[in-house]
Amino acid sequence: MDTLIHDLRNANFQALMPNNMQGNLGACPSAFCGLPEDFEISSHQILFSVDRNSNGVKDNNECSGFRINGKDLQTKTACQPVVWSTLSDAKNLQLLSLDFLMECDNSPRASGEVVAVSLSAQSTSEKVPQTWQRWVRLRNHNSRMRTAAFNCSLGP
Repeated sequence: MDTLIHDLRNANFQALMPNNMQGNLGACPSAFCGLPEDFEISSHQILFSVDRNSNGVKDNNECSGFRINGKDLQTKTACQPVVWSTLSDAKNLQLLSLDFLMECDNSPRASGEVVAVSLSAQSTSEKVPQTWQRWVRLRNHNSRMRTAAFNCSLGP
């Protein structure tokens, strides 16, 4: 959970703005905007891009994300071809669910949107499920950057 939260906090999240880079239309002057790989959230998966080396060019290792595949937690480690790498060991810990919910804040003073993350897992030896919940403020995104088509639950 700590790895997941850390990566989300450092993500670029300009991706919710339309992009004027080749193949995209809009106002974002970054290679980290406008494509589903730059920011896409569903109830069980999140995708985002990160300018890891701060050069403004999206390198193949700068597409990231998290999902559950079977009983394993996976992270996206490459753009093309898409590569998912396993972070957990299903022999010791079985992931039961991973859920994301985007909570939008439309207030003028908003300091960023919030993603609610819930992770349920159980040890293979104890079989007692545990659930962890965390909220992550997306530092690089707020209501002024959100397109009208973006779907989220409304927060405060």
